[in-house]
Amino acid sequence: MSDPLALSTLAASVLTQGFAFLYDRLGTLLDAWAERRAAKAEEAVALPDALGGRSQDLVSDAAVTQEHLPDLAYLRGVLLAYDREPQRIEARDPEFLASLERLRDLLEQVYGCRLTFTGEAREPTGTAIRVRQELGRVSGTGTGVKATTIGTADVDVSQSATQVEQGASVTGVDVDRIG
Repeated sequence: MSDPLALSTLAASVLTQGFAFLYDRLGTLLDAWAERRAAKAEEAVALPDALGGRSQDLVSDAAVTQEHLPDLAYLRGVLLAYDREPQRIEARDPEFLASLERLRDLLEQVYGCRLTFTGEAREPTGTAIRVRQELGRVSGTGTGVKATTIGTADVDVSQSATQVEQGASVTGVDVDRIG
């Protein structure tokens, strides 16, 4: 989790727009969960300028959502007053900033991607690629991620093999171009 006070340096319009987007995602996620269904891909959700201003597919992870459901529901209640009265949003309100940062942290875990506000000193909004492979005996090729191009993404590959036979290979990331 990053420092909530870092959010205090953002322009008021970025903070307000970013909050509105995150709170809307929270509502969509919890409403879908209440209807006993996992929220599916939001099919190219338009990000506000405060978060990069482009389209981004957001797919929730049901297991992560379930794990953090109590915190997500709690934050919905805590932040409700700011949703109803956006003029209350202030960069000098430490409780608001801490709650907003916690919400962003949880949504990043649920959606598996960064949600970075314009002007922040952190990686830009984008998809994370996470691969966990537990390979038994490898007699051919085991590759975690093979791609022609990886744009704005965090790539995290964890692999283990009990045995890699002679002539076989295990590769974490095989990519022609990054960025």
